[in-house]
Amino acid sequence: MQGMAKNLEQLMPYVYSREEYNDPKNKAEIEKLIGNFAQGVKSVPKHAGENLLGKDPLIQYSINRLESNTHHAANSFNEGYVEFSRNILRETTAVCFTCHSTQNLGPQHNFAATTLPNAFRIYPSEQAD
Repeated sequence: MQGMAKNLEQLMPYVYSREEYNDPKNKAEIEKLIGNFAQGVKSVPKHAGENLLGKDPLIQYSINRLESNTHHAANSFNEGYVEFSRNILRETTAVCFTCHSTQNLGPQHNFAATTLPNAFRIYPSEQAD
């Protein structure tokens, strides 16, 4: 799951910046990042969640939802439905953060805007999201 967290850390700024996500010059990078994140999601071991939370059916449901959402986001992006893809990924990252922040588990990362390149376009309201 550490690989998935690293992929999310790289993808997330694009997901929360409408301009950067929709900029054609970022298309190849975003496609790669979505693909990397999707691969990370596929490698999430169900037993790791069960070790922490027990035999909760929510674990498999969450894994299935992450896989389905990232698949739909990648397909939508590739078909030109860029904003729809971005919204799917925003909802998907919310699932990650909801679970990890309420369960006090998983990696701790600083997703601060200070780590973004100076030329990266992200509005204060997007940073707050």
